Amino acid sequence: MECTVDVIEWGHGAYRDLKNLTDLSANLAHAHEVAARIAAYQHEHPDEAITVVGYSGGGGLALLVVEALPPGVMLERVILMAAAVAPDHDVHPVLAHARRGVLNFYSPRDSFVLGAGTRTFGTIDRKYTASAGYVGFQDSAGQLLQCEGLTQIPWTQDWLKLGHDGGHIGWLARPWARAILAHEIDPNCPVTP
Repeated sequence: MECTVDVIEWGHGAYRDLKNLTDLSANLAHAHEVAARIAAYQHEHPDEAITVVGYSGGGGLALLVVEALPPGVMLERVILMAAAVAPDHDVHPVLAHARRGVLNFYSPRDSFVLGAGTRTFGTIDRKYTASAGYVGFQDSAGQLLQCEGLTQIPWTQDWLKLGHDGGHIGWLARPWARAILAHEIDPNCPVTP
């Protein structure tokens, strides 16, 4: 099986994480540019499945990108890891563009960056709260959101053997990505430790 990975850089450069997270107008403009690229690609390759994956602030940006897609543009799936977006962010517009729905990986062990950090500096959607990458997407009662098409997977102790300690950087562990993430991107990809 062949696939193409397009890594999309965003923001104001290295070591500008807070500026990248907090510049909503620039993030919205970038989201519209990426959405236009995705729509053009799908138009040229109508039979290819497109999965959008976002990590940390890029998880929030992934949601903004999918929300900016023109009507009728369908992705295969949207996968978020440690998304720095508010837990009450409305995922329904995103679900309308994803055949296999939205998968949100979150970790209650990411208290420094996605707990205290986003309470202090804000999420990409400019709310001062713990983020969905820390507590999951939640309903108005503060409970884990249950809706069709949204799957939420919390960090598990079993992932320690895959190099993922539950912290913010744990999602970048290659063994975890090979064993867990790759299979979620493509279910035909074998799960290997």
